[in-house]
Amino acid sequence: MRLPTTLAVMFLAACGGAADHLDPTTDFRRVTLVEAPPEPVKPSAMTLALRLDERSGTAAIGWALAPVGRLPAETAHLSLNAWDCGARGRWVQILGGKDVTFCEREKATRVEEVSTDDADCFWNSSFEAGGSGSDFTGTGVIVRVDGQRLGRLRVAKSTQLAKDWYAQPIEPFEVHLEFLSETSSTAP
Repeated sequence: MRLPTTLAVMFLAACGGAADHLDPTTDFRRVTLVEAPPEPVKPSAMTLALRLDERSGTAAIGWALAPVGRLPAETAHLSLNAWDCGARGRWVQILGGKDVTFCEREKATRVEEVSTDDADCFWNSSFEAGGSGSDFTGTGVIVRVDGQRLGRLRVAKSTQLAKDWYAQPIEPFEVHLEFLSETSSTAP
């Protein structure tokens, strides 16, 4: 019986012994785990789709921006509106709800690139987002509600009209907006 006990003592002595593993000053093989600092949450844009099935008028469904959700147009922050004069043109715009204003900015390829500079802002209750005039993709705006800046919007996609659209039966018109909240770390 004495032989196994001697082997165990020799094994512990060769490996540094149990007591040495508890002393960090003598064990240079000890790994210290350090938790990485959390990375800041990057803002992410949401896509909001608006659709109008009539030739002229305002879509029945719009969007609220804080919190984000679909609502009847009369209570929404954003709604889609269009009117046309046949061959003279069709205008499609985003209408702001009660106390919502927009400051139009230069076109941007990403919503994060829409300028937030208030210099030379002319605050309006609507902005153009489609129609027969040109391509509105990239049009950006700053959006405020009750004077508080809420975020940035950018036209990501807008229905393109054929040259003779006025002679054709009306097709549904869609505008896709990207929304980036100013409080993006708490945005949904």
